[in-house]
Order: sequence, then C-alpha cells, then structure tokens
Amino acid sequence: MEVIDLQTEVRNVCKKLPEYGLVTGTAGNVSARDPETGYVAIKPSGFPYDQMEIDDIIVMTLDGQVIAKKADKNPSIEAPTHLEIYKRCPEVNGIIHSHSKFVNILSSVRDEIPCATTPTGLRLLKKPIPVIRFVDNGTQEMADLVAPSLVENVAVAIRNHGPFIVGESLELAFERTVALEDTSEIYFQASLLGTPSLLTDN
Repeated sequence: MEVIDLQTEVRNVCKKLPEYGLVTGTAGNVSARDPETGYVAIKPSGFPYDQMEIDDIIVMTLDGQVIAKKADKNPSIEAPTHLEIYKRCPEVNGIIHSHSKFVNILSSVRDEIPCATTPTGLRLLKKPIPVIRFVDNGTQEMADLVAPSLVENVAVAIRNHGPFIVGESLELAFERTVALEDTSEIYFQASLLGTPSLLTDN
C-alpha cells in the first residue's frame, strides 16, 4: 500500500467519528497499519477532525520513527498505545480510540460492558467488553494496560476515559466502534425501565 493510501484511509475514518457522535473537539485518535510495510498512519495530536487533510496524517514505523509528517504536526500522544497494540496483536490493522458517551457512562459503573443487546453488537463484539482502571492518557502505563487487554478482546474501555477498539481492518474497527456505542446506549436506556434482555450466541 502506498503511504498516501494509508493516510487517506485514516483521514476518511477521522471524518466519520464526529459525524457519528463518537468524539468531540480533538479528543480520541485513529490509526491503521499497512500489513505489507508495517507502516502505521495515525491522527495528529490536538488537531480538529473537521480540518483534517490527507497530509495531516502522520506515518510512523512500529518503532516510532516518523516517516511522513507536516512540520507543525506531531503524532497523537497516545501513539505509544497504538504501536504497542500492533506489536502484541499482529492480526490487528486498525485501531480507534473514541470518547463515546454511553460507553463512558457504563464504564464508570460497570466492570464490563454487555455487547448483546442487538444481533450486530453480538456479531461484531463477540463478548462483553472489559473495563480497566483509569490511567492517564499518553503514558506508557496506558500502553502496558490497554494492549494486553486486546490480545483476546476486540475492545477495552478505560474507566472514565473511553474505549480502544481494534479490527483486522480499520473499517472493521469503525463498525465495531459504532456497534459498541449503539449497544451501550440501548443497554443504558433499557436499564431505566428494567433489566435488559441479552442475546446469546447459541
């Protein structure tokens, strides 16, 4: 894959996140890995989604060496977490870190987030999403806690912060991000009326 194609893929998903209400302001981040070169394209730090152009997306190696960037742009401060996930999960080629509202609501009170309020949630997310303790963003501690949690899960939520969602492609990671917020909202709203029913994979 050409570098510009990898940048375009990330920019296109970045544009979708605020449209779907999954981020606000400059929060959250998106990355994709080219399985052929191993290059990782990632959103720049603190940059508005609605102003994002293709060449604003930064390209790095798995070791953190910058391959392509504008002089005034730096990689997301959570790039170390993205890189650690790619190192530990060789099948993953797309990562989204959203600040989705209903995932954060559930993760502030639960140790796992049910995924089976809809068939789509069950199909894409497979099993309840674990919630890990709060950790400061952009730290090595975040990378050390988040990455191992994604070896056997397609998503993990950081309490009072937001989820990391992965996929074999960035498009799959995006579909899972939407599904996780959707199933979280349904669970929350249903909980106001009673005990939500959950589907099984049987």
